[in-house]
Amino acid sequence: MTFLEVLSASLHRPAAASGHAGRRPGRAVRRIVAATVMIAAVALTGCAQPAVTPAAVPDANAGAASNTVEAAIDRVELVSVSAAPPFITVALYGNFPDACSQIDDVQVRQADATFAVQMTISRLPNARCAPQPTPFVQTVDLDMAGQPAGEYTVVAGDVSTNISWDASEADASSQPLRLPLAFIPNRGQSASPVVLEAHGQAGSLFFTAAGVTVVVPGAAVPLAVEFQNASQSATVQGTSQLPGVVNIYHGRDQSGWRDAIPTYESLAYRGIYDGIDLVYDGSEGLLKGTWMLAPGADPSLIRWRYSGGGAPLLDIASGDLHIPLDGAGRLVEKAPVAWQEEGGRRTPVTVHYDLSGDTIGFALGEYDRTLPLVIDPTLVYSSYLGGGSADLANDVALDAAGNLYLAGHTYSSSFPGATGGNAGRDDVFVTKINPAGTAVLYTTILGGLDGEQAKGIAVNPAGDQVWITGETSSANFPTRNAFQSQLGGGYDAFVAQLGGNGALAFSSYLGSYLMDDGRAIALDSRGDVHLAGSLIGGFFGKVDGSTYQLLYTRMIQGQEAAGNAIALDAQNNIYITGEVRSDSWPTVSPVQATCGRFDNWTCSTDAFVVKLPPAGDDLLFSTYLGGSAANGGSGTDIGRAIAVDSSGTIFVGGETFAGDFPVVNAFQNQKRGQNNFSDGFVARLDRQGAGYRLAYSSYLGGQWTDAVSDLALAAGGSLMVTGWTDSADYPVQAAIQPQIGPGVCFGGTSRNCLDAFLTQFAANGTVPFSTFLGGTNDDVAGGVGVDGTGRVYVAGRTESGNFPVTPGALQTQRNGSQDAFVVKIDMNQTPPPPAGLTPRVYLPMVLH
Repeated sequence: MTFLEVLSASLHRPAAASGHAGRRPGRAVRRIVAATVMIAAVALTGCAQPAVTPAAVPDANAGAASNTVEAAIDRVELVSVSAAPPFITVALYGNFPDACSQIDDVQVRQADATFAVQMTISRLPNARCAPQPTPFVQTVDLDMAGQPAGEYTVVAGDVSTNISWDASEADASSQPLRLPLAFIPNRGQSASPVVLEAHGQAGSLFFTAAGVTVVVPGAAVPLAVEFQNASQSATVQGTSQLPGVVNIYHGRDQSGWRDAIPTYESLAYRGIYDGIDLVYDGSEGLLKGTWMLAPGADPSLIRWRYSGGGAPLLDIASGDLHIPLDGAGRLVEKAPVAWQEEGGRRTPVTVHYDLSGDTIGFALGEYDRTLPLVIDPTLVYSSYLGGGSADLANDVALDAAGNLYLAGHTYSSSFPGATGGNAGRDDVFVTKINPAGTAVLYTTILGGLDGEQAKGIAVNPAGDQVWITGETSSANFPTRNAFQSQLGGGYDAFVAQLGGNGALAFSSYLGSYLMDDGRAIALDSRGDVHLAGSLIGGFFGKVDGSTYQLLYTRMIQGQEAAGNAIALDAQNNIYITGEVRSDSWPTVSPVQATCGRFDNWTCSTDAFVVKLPPAGDDLLFSTYLGGSAANGGSGTDIGRAIAVDSSGTIFVGGETFAGDFPVVNAFQNQKRGQNNFSDGFVARLDRQGAGYRLAYSSYLGGQWTDAVSDLALAAGGSLMVTGWTDSADYPVQAAIQPQIGPGVCFGGTSRNCLDAFLTQFAANGTVPFSTFLGGTNDDVAGGVGVDGTGRVYVAGRTESGNFPVTPGALQTQRNGSQDAFVVKIDMNQTPPPPAGLTPRVYLPMVLH
């Protein structure tokens, strides 16, 4: 059979999850405002992104780009109002003078109740364009933290609009709890002065005997909080242990690996001054320091200074202390409060910050020195410190107990001067969350000096074998018991296994000298693991789950071939879908025997579906599945997801650009997306003799971009389907969120921002439930799973600061430019009302 043939074909790597090829990341929107957000009045978190203008004609004789000029704004419109987090999003509408112009910068300045927005544009260098007005739309977030209710004016050039603000009436349908910030003991993963540390997308905190170092992405230098004349005998220790642990595997040197590091809800500086303790609490996802003074202790001993930031500024009106950060906004310590308790009665004590030279302390009013005293400055570690980091969850799995496992990649930060850090490149993460969705049971980080991603995850029923696959370009990616211990070149696929506590049991490269990646993974009844992905061309393979030996790899014939998803039946037969462009694809009992045509001479890229025996050495069933470019567009079809039920019925999902994709008993029988935009597709293949027949096959989408990324079997033969869409007319039914998020994003032209979706297909191909899941920026779902009780879990990544969250959530605010999210939906209610969403959360990362 031709599956064993290795072809020197061009490797096709699918477009980014947003579905918009060539989309550029936006410039950060700078906001210079008087208001502050807890510890950080940083306004680098907006969804504003520049329009991507049509390609310009290079002109060798043209000079450099012209001077930057202020953009002409035609109108300003309200997009959304959010209370959690508190901001107003507006859209600026205008026209570039030609197609060679681009947005250069956006600044926001606030004076009382007026926000002045200035947007500048510049022309592309060495470009020649005829004058032709080119429309643009730019969204801008206005930070409303701490702003009183009332009317606000937004001014942009010669236009303005008035907006009412009242946080209590804004979109805050749910204000959930946050996961406690986890404090991690230093077990050698950081430099020796560090005793404990805490990490998140907003930055990192390192606690030493001498003080606290705050590492904020985007800041030129770390900010150090230095305790003045503190006791040399003070101890720093974690308190209130959390259920989760952290496993860190950076690089090839196993002496630097750390397993089962405990995590704590708080930490205490005991005896930092005579009779005085300092307790840092990570509850509510915010860092808060509380000074505890024994009777007779002298509060004037408490002094500290800031190093690495600008001079502290005291806001006379609020009592807050502002510490500027070079290039990253500012930190804010909220005005302190103090009290004493006696007989269950709390008596307030007057207190404010005391600035003397470059040190800070507390000035107190009269109080009873025979009683303990508490000073609480409410230091807050905000979710919006700034920076361009991101967490992305690419796949989700469940064990028999209902524990949730997420796999993806995350930005990694480390203490200045520490060894083994990742210098801001992506690392693999695997996080286990308890069935209630209230606690992280472990987080494991795998990484090297370059970037890596996890793309697929599979878990055995007991949860003590967690397998992941993905890609890495790190020559020192951590390996253990490897069948290939060296990087082949470029990017390699990898496969790894974690034990029950997240510790690394096995890890190996799998690759050639070219660009290879693992995209899907599945476990069979023997505990062996099956992979699919791209290895020179498409590939699938098998690893012995006990000995960790590579049993085989098989190549998928065809140009631009890749295996994107894999599933197994009870007999361990293998089912794979993906993409291929070939007119000689080997078919066996196909439902479609020939490729879709791009033109009279060549095939377009089609999805494929194959079934193989456990040894992977024969084709039991093989078919194309796709359309052509006959009705415009590329005719490309990509299989992204596959599942098989106990009777051998195959379910496939993906995306299609073809107007003649094969449809049977379709929920949606026509492509709604324009020629250069995809629709999702879902198909069911029932057994028929030695082969299969299409029981139903349907488009799924609206007029813009839609794609199915994953699917999972549910009760009664139904199918849960997830993916992404920026179509406002995406079909919804009994929806939790019936409308697409109101944001405006860019992908060559202005468009709706992407939302995740969850759609249920009944056994007969009808759709009883379908909903958007998203906020005002791009939200993309990568994986879906169903537990034994019928609850559905969706995981992905969000750029929305107002992605909807619910009570009980682990984390309520986006921490960086992108965060992972997980959604749990109870489908036992028909239809599931909004209360059935329990919970929908951002994924809190514990990073190193």
